[in-house]
Amino acid sequence: MNILAQVAANKTLLIPVGAWLVAQALKTIIQALREKRLDLRYTIAAGGMPSAHASLVCALATTAGIVHGVDSAAFGISAILAMVVMYDATGVTPAV
Repeated sequence: MNILAQVAANKTLLIPVGAWLVAQALKTIIQALREKRLDLRYTIAAGGMPSAHASLVCALATTAGIVHGVDSAAFGISAILAMVVMYDATGVTPAV
């Protein structure tokens, strides 16, 4: 199996990236509705709600727990990472 097929089959990688993309898209849509104009800077902006960083690490910890088990090192590491990122995200300034 080539490396691209392995990456494409890695749920622990793809699901969190998907969660990040959804959060960034929602952030852009919400801001467009609020401001009544589309500002594509929100698609890559850090901060704001929903937090794409928090979405990514929560999805990572959840996926690791489901795929590898909650007694695995992958879940433990990702859960600690999620706690650190979400704590740090509370101090991030608003997007754009």
